[in-house]
Amino acid sequence: MHTQLNAAVESALWLTPELAGIHPYAPSSQTHGWRRLLTQLSERLATLSGYDRVSLQPASGAQGELAGLLAIKHYLHEMGEDRRNLCLVPASAHGTNAASAAGAGLAVKTVATAPDGSIDIEDLKATLAEHGDRLAAIMLTYPSTHGVCEPQVTEVTRLVHEAGGQVYIDGANLNALAGLLRPGDLGGDVSHLNLHKTSPFPMAAAAWGGPRGRQEAPGALPACGTVRLARPRGGGCGSRLPRQPGRRAPASLGRRHAAGLELPGADG
Repeated sequence: MHTQLNAAVESALWLTPELAGIHPYAPSSQTHGWRRLLTQLSERLATLSGYDRVSLQPASGAQGELAGLLAIKHYLHEMGEDRRNLCLVPASAHGTNAASAAGAGLAVKTVATAPDGSIDIEDLKATLAEHGDRLAAIMLTYPSTHGVCEPQVTEVTRLVHEAGGQVYIDGANLNALAGLLRPGDLGGDVSHLNLHKTSPFPMAAAAWGGPRGRQEAPGALPACGTVRLARPRGGGCGSRLPRQPGRRAPASLGRRHAAGLELPGADG
């Protein structure tokens, strides 16, 4: 279910002039508070998702998917594994995944669905046996588009990692997991977060990093993003607000997500 309604108490906070009135090209001397707010938002989303870092730059699920897949391609290139150009997409995955993989220049192969609606493990094993040396990634949705919380999801991620591939977990259904289970804990390497389905704000997305506990492991995907707020030596936040061509994101939406996470507190 899409949760597009914004709570009045959150709206009252983010519509205050101090938050709503910032100009996207304001000098760094005037954006210390903004940069702190966005940095904290990124860190809280990382805690929520189980990843090391989160980029606030992607402004939609489609942008998040493409950013994550391009990061995987870049990582494989740096590892000298350009032959890995195949993305597996289970039939139970989100419908955009195959399109995003094709848009990133990857070949796409579907993994069959078992009678109970979960990923067919035997079909996955057969596919890996035949194409494992070309495997770049698998894109899976958890819970799946069939509405199944697949108990064998960690076996899927293990098999893909053993074959040398990366695991992209689509965050479209994160609202079913938030506060209970994190994509990084399932063995995910990259995710995007459809915040309009998880929190009470308009559409926005964030992506990703290497999951905790696998950051230094062989095959773990380095946490590299587009533009993020970096902390320079000596503390403090980055020197400017991240921007996208032609829009004020993520600053225009960042205050809403920050308010949504701040007001309920950690327990909320």
